Amino acid sequence: MIMLDRKLLRDLWALKSQACTIVLVVAAGLGAFIAQLSEAFAKARQLKPGDHLVAVLNGKRETLEIVGIVLSPEYIFSARGGTIPDENSFGVFWMDRQYLATAFDMAGAFNHAVLRLASNASEPGVIDALDRLLAPYGSLGAHGRDEQISHRILNQEIAQQKTMATVFPTIFLGVAAFLLHMVLSRQVATQREHIATLKALGYANVTIAIHYLKLVWVIVVLGIGLGLVLGAWLGYGMTALYAEFFHFGVARASDGKCAVSPLAQNITFLPWVMTSA
Repeated sequence: MIMLDRKLLRDLWALKSQACTIVLVVAAGLGAFIAQLSEAFAKARQLKPGDHLVAVLNGKRETLEIVGIVLSPEYIFSARGGTIPDENSFGVFWMDRQYLATAFDMAGAFNHAVLRLASNASEPGVIDALDRLLAPYGSLGAHGRDEQISHRILNQEIAQQKTMATVFPTIFLGVAAFLLHMVLSRQVATQREHIATLKALGYANVTIAIHYLKLVWVIVVLGIGLGLVLGAWLGYGMTALYAEFFHFGVARASDGKCAVSPLAQNITFLPWVMTSA
C-alpha cells in the first residue's frame, strides 16, 4: 500500500494543473448554493443561518442556503433608490464570485465596483480617470460617496436633525425668556408696596433684586432639569426609531452597553468612489 500511495502522490503531482482546476470547479459548485444575506432583509423575512430560499438567477431557479447575516456600509439604508425603506422586498446577497460569473455569463467582468481612496487622493481626479478608463466598456459613469443612496439619505437626516436642534430650542427659549420677563415685571408691579416696606426696613436694592432673581433661577433650573430628562427620553426614542431604518454595525458587551463597530465608523471617514456599467 505504501508503494501505491507513493504512486498516487506522483500521479497527482504530474496532474497538478488539472487536479487544481477540478478542485476549484467542485468548490464553486458547492459554493453556488450558499449565500450571505443583508441583515435588514433577513429580519424582515425572518431568515437566519441554516434557512433556505429560492432565487431566480439569470432565468434559472436555484435554492440558496443562508450561511451568514451581513452588515454593509453600502446598504445601511435598504431601498431601491427612494426615500422609503423597502426591507421586505430589497435584499443584498453575497455569493461565490465564480458561480455568479458563470450563471450570468460575466466571466472576468463586473457591473458594479467600489473603490477606497487614499487619504491624499483627489476624488474628482479619480472619477475622471475611471470614466475615461471604463468608457469603452459601457460604463454609466463613476460618482463619489455623496451620491450614494445610503450616504445621501443619512446625511439629509443628520442635516434635518441639526436644523431642528438649532431652530426649535431657539424659538422655545425665546418664548420662555419673554414669559419670564412678563411674569417678573407683573410680580414687581404688584408688590411695589412690599418693596417699599423692605427698603424702609433697610434692605438694599441689590438684595431685593437678588430676591426676585432667585424666583427666576428656580423656574429656570426646574425647566433645565425637566428639559434634560425629556430630551434624554426623546433622544433614546429617536435613536431607536433611526435604528429601524439605518443598519449600522453595533457590538454589544455582556453588560448590554453598545458601541459602534469599526465597520460603522468607516462609513463616515473613508472616502470612496462607485462606478457601474
